[in-house]
Amino acid sequence: MSDDPRPVVELRSSSVAEVKFPQRIITVLAVPYEQPTDKVVYMGRQVTETFARGSFAGIESRNGKVMANREHVKGATVGKVVTFYPDASEGLLEDIKIAETPRGDEVLALANDGMIFPSVGFAVRKQSDQDFDRTNSTRYIRKAFIDHMAFVEDPAYAGAVDELESDIATPRLDEWLGFIMSRRAVGVADREG
Repeated sequence: MSDDPRPVVELRSSSVAEVKFPQRIITVLAVPYEQPTDKVVYMGRQVTETFARGSFAGIESRNGKVMANREHVKGATVGKVVTFYPDASEGLLEDIKIAETPRGDEVLALANDGMIFPSVGFAVRKQSDQDFDRTNSTRYIRKAFIDHMAFVEDPAYAGAVDELESDIATPRLDEWLGFIMSRRAVGVADREG
């Protein structure tokens, strides 16, 4: 990854911690800290990825500024992150306020029933914010930022939800699909902006 001012937004699964219907808040564990997951494709290869404790330090300054949408489609907004908890022991926790709309009602119900899952769109701005070891296929992220949150039926990877096993590894396909999804989200934003 270069020091490009527009880093590629990557997608990772999260998990629902709690759905609070009266307040319309869904609390999610957006990113677990210090928990390696090997279900990630990065730079065309399957890697073991770990987020450092403190990798989202200072993100609380973005409370109320990060939107949540459906299926990583910007413009399909269903809410926003009202509170980040970057110092939680398990990882980056978030309270997402869901809009009082028919789509928002649907998100609350589906999340509560385990039919959709939170997924984080994040980016690493500079190469120096991570250690990527090609030889050992490991990636350790020391600093990242949240671009958006989404609620999806099919998470990008299942590390924070349930372990899904597959007999067929498709790292190039996974990388291509991630690229297409990130470009689709940017394209929608560009057309609407």
